[in-house]
Amino acid sequence: MEDVRLATASTVAEFVPCTRLASFGKGDHLRAWLLIPRSDVGTFVVKEEVGLGEGARHLALTNPGQMHCGHHRWNISLKFACES
Repeated sequence: MEDVRLATASTVAEFVPCTRLASFGKGDHLRAWLLIPRSDVGTFVVKEEVGLGEGARHLALTNPGQMHCGHHRWNISLKFACES
C-alpha cells in the first residue's frame, strides 16, 4: 500500500480545551476531534473527516479505501503513543 502525503494548510474552526478541536483544510476539507473523558480508561476520541470537491471525488474513485487505510494507520500510531 502506498503512503500518500500531501502538503496542506488548515485553519482552526473550533477549539474547546480538553473537549473539541476542528479545522478546515485546503480544498474544502473538515477534520474534527471530540474528546470524551472516561474516568475508568482515559479519553475516548471520536474523529470525523469530510472531504468535498473535485479532489475528494477523484480520490474516492481512484483509490476508494485510501482514506480509511490512512485513518487506521493514524489510529494505530495514536494508540502506540498513548500506551508508551
